[in-house]
Amino acid sequence: MLAYCDETGEALAGLLRPGNAGSNTAADQIAVIEDALAQIPVGQIEQIEILMRADSAGATHDLLDFCREGRLRYSVGYELSEPVRAAILQVPEQQWIASLTSDGSERPNGQICEITDLLNLAGWPTGSRVIVRRERAHPGAQLSFTDHDGHRFQAVLTDQAEADIQVLERRHRQRARCEDHIATTRTPACATCPQRLRTQPRLADCAASRNPHGLAC
Repeated sequence: MLAYCDETGEALAGLLRPGNAGSNTAADQIAVIEDALAQIPVGQIEQIEILMRADSAGATHDLLDFCREGRLRYSVGYELSEPVRAAILQVPEQQWIASLTSDGSERPNGQICEITDLLNLAGWPTGSRVIVRRERAHPGAQLSFTDHDGHRFQAVLTDQAEADIQVLERRHRQRARCEDHIATTRTPACATCPQRLRTQPRLADCAASRNPHGLAC
């Protein structure tokens, strides 16, 4: 499990875990984030706003409570549970708006909407919101039971207060840069590793932002 600073591309912390370790083990996630935060100079840590980004493995109460207590913003993948799917089906077509590319232009395939008011988020930190993105599956793609009307869906749970959900959703999607960092880091290091070390560890990405500065796990 690795944590990167999205703004600089630097690896801040990592934890080698057994191959059977759970992807959503909050204790491990918190340990990596604490180690990552320790790399930020003391003189700067109080001056910047940090956004912790992760995939759906980061959507645990312990981790997000830790973020709230530590004054870290968060943006994590969110399960397409039955209540989430039911909420999506209630959204009027006119409320879906285009998602954005990295340069700020509208994507030809991809719309987003916020469904916070249609969900019970009482168990999550105050101010949590859920944003959903839908995309048309490419021709021939195998659809699953969570897909609807030819769309694939992804949901994001965040506590960022900005009104522009296009910016928030794009910011979360940009954590994919950390996946590139992980691939780059792994390749030379693992070329001569024993096969058991190449296949067992699960590398997760935790991303941070202070513009907001990004810590990605």
